[in-house]
Amino acid sequence: GAAEIGAAETAWANVAGAKVEMLGFLGYCFFTGYSAVDGFLPVGSLTGTTFSTSTNVSGMPQAKFILKYRSRIYLLNVKYGGTHYPYRAIASGVPSAGSITWSTAGAPDSSTGGFFDIDYEYEITGGAVNWDKMVVFTDENAYMYDQSSLKEVWAEGCSSHRTIKKKGVYLIWANGDGVWV
Repeated sequence: GAAEIGAAETAWANVAGAKVEMLGFLGYCFFTGYSAVDGFLPVGSLTGTTFSTSTNVSGMPQAKFILKYRSRIYLLNVKYGGTHYPYRAIASGVPSAGSITWSTAGAPDSSTGGFFDIDYEYEITGGAVNWDKMVVFTDENAYMYDQSSLKEVWAEGCSSHRTIKKKGVYLIWANGDGVWV
């Protein structure tokens, strides 16, 4: 049978109703999430039945969304230092000896983490990876990122991260105007 992981219950005790996102990477499950009532879920990683608020997440910002792209974790729509940056993406450092580090300073380079901003006017509403690119959505637009450049590619945004699905060469998402491919 299933057993509750007490450390996770303790870390997340004050966040009810969060939309939790999970990502498997380096043998760990990384968690992000957000509740309209209680805000951002505290960061955490899980390996086996061991939950931690420090292993591979020390310095990791809180985030609404999490993606893996080219051997890094990317956090979208983040909070750190007590400030919410709804337009910001944070990259982890490149893994070294089974560990990752986090930096919120400067742009990501070949080995370190960092950040890039999408559009100060719009909140990031989700993202996906396809065509060896990371696609980041706001309500109004979609942007492609390839670890060196970021550019707007479609003037159709996405209303909800959970509507974004990859099917082969297709990327499908929804907004208030319809379903897009």
